[in-house]
Amino acid sequence: MIHLTLITKQSPKAEKLLYNGAKIYQNFFRNEENAVKDEITAVYDSKMNLIGLYTLLFDEDKNEAYIKPATMLM
Repeated sequence: MIHLTLITKQSPKAEKLLYNGAKIYQNFFRNEENAVKDEITAVYDSKMNLIGLYTLLFDEDKNEAYIKPATMLM
């Protein structure tokens, strides 16, 4: 399992998306270099609180990775 840390201090919008369970594009988070598409990942907010388990996906149209909730834990 890869741990993703959201960069929410710089973006209130990203934090709102996170707590609402929306998909979040890569410009709002950083991840480990060995991230694998379709892998379940643990997602933390900027205070290192575990928010949920997300799936790492890739948007072919936008040519950008994103995460979407698999299970919310908060």
